[in-house]
Amino acid sequence: MGRGMFPSVGKLVLAALFLGQMAQANLATGKVFGNHMVLQRDVPIPVFGTGTAGEAVTVTLGSATAQGTTDARGSWKVSLPAMPAGGPYSMKIQGANAITYSDVTVGEVWHCAGQSNMDTRMNYSEYPNLADSIKTAKYPNLRYITMRQPGQSIQWQQVSPATVGSMTATGYFFGRHLLDRLDGVAVGIVNTSVGGTIIESWLDPATVAADPILKTDATAGAMYKEWILPVEGFGVRGTVWLQGENNTSSALFRTYGDRLQKLIPGWRQAWGQPDMPFLVAGLCHKGGIQTAAGENSNQAAIRESQRGVTDTMRSTWLSVLVDLGEDGTWHYSQKPQAGARLGLLARGAVWGEKNLVFESPRPISAWKRDAEILVAFDPRGSRLKTSSGGTPTGFEVAGADGVWRWATRTSLRGDTVVLTTDVVHPTQVRHAWANHPIRDLWSEAGLPATPFRMELSGPPISVDCHGTPEGQAAIDSCGRCVGGSTGLAACSSWLEAEEFCSAEGIVESIHVGSHGGYLNLANAPGAGATWVLRAERKGPFHLVFRNANGGVADREASVSVNEQVVATSVSFPSTGAWTSWSTVEVPVVLSAGRNTISILSRTSEGVANLDRIGFVEPGVIAAGCMANGRSRRGGGTRIDGGMLVLGDHSFSSGLVARATDLRGRTEEMPIRQGRVDLRSLGEGVWVVEIRDDSGPRLRTLQVRP
Repeated sequence: MGRGMFPSVGKLVLAALFLGQMAQANLATGKVFGNHMVLQRDVPIPVFGTGTAGEAVTVTLGSATAQGTTDARGSWKVSLPAMPAGGPYSMKIQGANAITYSDVTVGEVWHCAGQSNMDTRMNYSEYPNLADSIKTAKYPNLRYITMRQPGQSIQWQQVSPATVGSMTATGYFFGRHLLDRLDGVAVGIVNTSVGGTIIESWLDPATVAADPILKTDATAGAMYKEWILPVEGFGVRGTVWLQGENNTSSALFRTYGDRLQKLIPGWRQAWGQPDMPFLVAGLCHKGGIQTAAGENSNQAAIRESQRGVTDTMRSTWLSVLVDLGEDGTWHYSQKPQAGARLGLLARGAVWGEKNLVFESPRPISAWKRDAEILVAFDPRGSRLKTSSGGTPTGFEVAGADGVWRWATRTSLRGDTVVLTTDVVHPTQVRHAWANHPIRDLWSEAGLPATPFRMELSGPPISVDCHGTPEGQAAIDSCGRCVGGSTGLAACSSWLEAEEFCSAEGIVESIHVGSHGGYLNLANAPGAGATWVLRAERKGPFHLVFRNANGGVADREASVSVNEQVVATSVSFPSTGAWTSWSTVEVPVVLSAGRNTISILSRTSEGVANLDRIGFVEPGVIAAGCMANGRSRRGGGTRIDGGMLVLGDHSFSSGLVARATDLRGRTEEMPIRQGRVDLRSLGEGVWVVEIRDDSGPRLRTLQVRP
């Protein structure tokens, strides 16, 4: 055996020492931990990392301490007790070596995940509209970490003009929205998104392994292993999921709903949070606007999958973003709107903030009744409206043949969209179903109604105001049958019909069910009434006429707002009796402040008797009428004990009362203290005119037995 064949004992000892040092890995935390980080308040705070097997680890944050030991694979995890919002603190991790993180705060932490519309940064070249936001981004309590930072170190950043450029734009405006509602509480954004990815790549390993089809797909779970695994278990309030664009361009769009249903519980299981909130950002639009009904749209199918999952899975909510988008790119620049809407979900759904409208209107059911299709909506705390003040658009109807046609006519009745169609046997309805759909249906809170496709069902169980087993519907103070399955909301503002400022008719109270009197207009074309009212705000309202029409035929009228005709032909259907009261609704747009509402008969039969005029929305009150440039209280013209009481109508000199019957007989009567004695009139129908030097000012109809 030669001299150089074996190493010396000294060299063996040195080698052993070296190998032992190699086995002693330095204590480290996960990449998601660092200086300036935000930890989730009010829940136990997990801290994890790696080290040498069997190594004791102590973590201290402020006055809180937790201890643990690394397992056989060198992994460790401890849980600090829940802490309220606060800081800054120092976090110290002590093992064989020590780590210290400074400026650590406890606040609200959200995980932002998905693909390019979450990944694109504030300084993205296609977002010049965000330049001013970058310049003014001075929010040290808004902090973020981006796990995928090509060419840069992964570290928490405090938002400033110098650092915000690399932050997810959607996450920035989401975080800003939350920060503005918190009193000094820090907001942290953990971004794990990657552009150009499909949902399958984000499924967790356990979910992939449990699915025979997915586990043969090399892409399934790839992004999760790369970007989610390093933050798995980090304390967060919830996840904001913005993805789906790449699934529209493959055959996988049909399985998107199934994949989303697997992703959410898989992530919750990985985090150990079975009810971890998921805020799903709905798919935007891309491409030119829809030109015809019947478009086949993968984009619409993805949106429907998102709606279906969030409508049925607990602790999930959908932010509808179909109105956002660009023709030639997925990377829409309206990130401030997207972030703010997602922030509303966090505030309302997760934080439970009261008196906040945070969700878009959703369809409840759709059914056919006579010649109409009714689509009842849950407006989620608001009211339905159109941005144009006109009728809803974007509704299509199809039969069993699957051929889609535009609804021939649409209208709003409270929270129900009413459609007519030339489809002979309709079986299904859809809304905003296209890549870039034609659509105009919103909540008054400014949120777009969700796109959807729905089969027509049987009519809902009748819960009308004529007595039903449930008995949920009732007549409100404006005379509307509301509640139950009516799809109607109660009136919030109303006026007595006899509070008019001018009218060709009289006030009577002989029919039951009226509110102390009703306006009986003259039976003549052009007969009508005008009311003056005051609205707290400018915008769309739903005007309701409580009426009775005991005639056989419908009675037609036009309605004007501020001397502009808004409805040329409003039908007052026969109610069967003069004691049977019903309601007719007309959408109108009011100005802030003073408004006039006028109704004029289109037929010789006049208009139905009017008991009240009301508004579904609050904020409308009666206002004084105008006479000679001065405000005065109008209306009050009525029949009282056979006397025609003129109220406080103002007339010029030469006031005369003249009555004419159907045979042409005319009688003039004195006017004393604003009253005309009608008791001297004979039997029959008399038209009473009040005239002054300028001509007829008031016509009333008086029927004598």
